[in-house]
Amino acid sequence: MYARKLGKQSITLGVSGKLLDRTVIFFDRETGTEWSQLTAKGLKGPLKGKSLKRVPVLHTTWKYWKNQHPETRVLQPVYAMNRYRRTANRYQRLFDANRKSKLLGVAEGDKARSWSFSQLRDKTVINDSGLGKKLLIVTDKSSDTAAVYSRVIQGKTLHFQRLESGALVDRETKSHWDPATLKATSGTMKGSSLTMIPSTHVHRGQWKSYFPKSTSYGGKTASRPTSRPKAGKKFY
Repeated sequence: MYARKLGKQSITLGVSGKLLDRTVIFFDRETGTEWSQLTAKGLKGPLKGKSLKRVPVLHTTWKYWKNQHPETRVLQPVYAMNRYRRTANRYQRLFDANRKSKLLGVAEGDKARSWSFSQLRDKTVINDSGLGKKLLIVTDKSSDTAAVYSRVIQGKTLHFQRLESGALVDRETKSHWDPATLKATSGTMKGSSLTMIPSTHVHRGQWKSYFPKSTSYGGKTASRPTSRPKAGKKFY
C-alpha cells in the first residue's frame, strides 16, 4: 500500500493493463506517469524517478481480520458480490498454486530483505536484523498472515519468543504482547506498541527481478536474469 500524495500533489491511480516482470503497472490520471506496483517508482512520464511513500498494511484473510476487528464495516460493491468472488477465487487459486515460492519482502530504496513463507510457517516468531534495523517477524500460519515490526522501543532492543498460550514475551522486560497487534498487554511495557514496517507478499521470481541483491533470512538471495530490456529500449 502506498500514499497517493507527492509533496503537495495528490494523484489518482488506475491499472494500466501492462505488466513488467509479471508485476502490474499503474498509471496516475493527473500526469499519465506509469508506476511499478512492487517498487512504487515512476517508470515513465513526468514523474519518472519519483517514489510513493509506503504505508504499512496487513495482508490477511477476511476470517482472521474479522476475528481481530469484529466492528469492521465493508463498502457495498458496485456490482453483485458473485462477480467479485469469482475473480478473487481465480486469483487465489493461482496464488495457492505457487505457495512454495511465496515471500514476505521489505524494501527501502534499492535495499531489500525477504523471508520465505516456508520459514515463517515453521518458525512463527523471528528476531532478525536487516536493512540496518532490528526486526521482528510474526506469523499466524493458519492464515499466512505475516508482518514485520521494529523491535527497538524506548531505546531498548527486545528479543521475543512465543508462549504456549500464543502470546509473545520479550526477554528483556518479561512483558507480554498481543501477537496480532504487537501491543504489550502486561508488564513494564504495558500499553506500548511496536512500529509496523511496510512489507509485501510476493513470489520469488518477481522479487528477484526487482531486487536482485536482496538479502534473505538464512542466506543471500541469488540474482537471476530479468525480463527487462537494456537501457534505452522500451520495457513494455
